[in-house]
Amino acid sequence: MCSEDGRISFTEFNDELDDFVQKSKALGDHWEDCEAVRDNSNNNYLKYEYHVTYSPSYGVPVLYFITYTQDGCPLGLQDVWSAIPHVYQQRLQAERWTFLTQQEHPFLGKPFFQLHPCHTADMMKCILMRASDESSLTTRRKTNYLVTWLSSVGPVVGLELPLAYGT
Repeated sequence: MCSEDGRISFTEFNDELDDFVQKSKALGDHWEDCEAVRDNSNNNYLKYEYHVTYSPSYGVPVLYFITYTQDGCPLGLQDVWSAIPHVYQQRLQAERWTFLTQQEHPFLGKPFFQLHPCHTADMMKCILMRASDESSLTTRRKTNYLVTWLSSVGPVVGLELPLAYGT
């Protein structure tokens, strides 16, 4: 599954990403990169485009995204920081530059935002250890690293998975 330090191999990542896409198709999701969500601060809609890539340096997945206003203008870093839900703002203030940063997309070469991968392995190690402890009390089941990770970090930037992914 993943190593002791919470990392995942490139092969496992690709296999789980394929499974994720297949499950999306089976659930009837419209498999597109974009999702519109309401920004309640000024009653506008924001359009998010999400990309998941693998970081060979950190050995973990990375969530890249870009956000546009209704008229197609990309949001700047300050606006993206202020669009982060209130429950994550304290962490954002404490770890601004290692939490959510602007970075060149590794394949597109365009500026995107990313949830920085430096804490991902530690976070996943804790989550997977706890899941392993809980599943050993009942029945042993495989934890899908990618779904677990995405459902943990996605809500920070407006991406929430349907509960059906967890079953």
